[in-house]
Amino acid sequence: MSNKRIALLAVLTGATALGRIVMAPVPNVQPVTVILIFLSIYMGLADSLIVNALVIFISNMYLGFGPWTFYQILSYSIIIFLSFFLSKIKKFKNSMLLQTVFAAFSGIFYGFIISIFTAAMFSKTTNFFVYYLNGLYFDIMHGVGNAVLYVLLVPPLKIALAKYKKL
Repeated sequence: MSNKRIALLAVLTGATALGRIVMAPVPNVQPVTVILIFLSIYMGLADSLIVNALVIFISNMYLGFGPWTFYQILSYSIIIFLSFFLSKIKKFKNSMLLQTVFAAFSGIFYGFIISIFTAAMFSKTTNFFVYYLNGLYFDIMHGVGNAVLYVLLVPPLKIALAKYKKL
């Protein structure tokens, strides 16, 4: 891994972690999912997984660690793998609309995955679907936030990545 690539990943990690911390007061609206999807599509699997683990670890230093930290990393990793494999489909990789729809879906899917883990860990007596439906509003906010942030963040990120590749 070159110094240039390490520097790029460090900047993306720092910006994403800061975005997560700054957006924490707005329930489930954050740039993490969007940037990880972007990275997995345009930079690859390894870079996305590295940024994923670092962002969650660094931002949780401020937001709080717990057993959910591992589940957050795992849930984002599943989304990264999905977006990476979808990026192999030319129509998906070339379509901002399909990527935006996937980003919205990912917010809801992330909440579903996290709910599976947290319900199993914290709620032995509650029906999973009752538990999940109680948080569905927040997952929908995550999905809508992802769609909006994807449209806002990806065009400048593409320009920045193009300039990085020319250096």
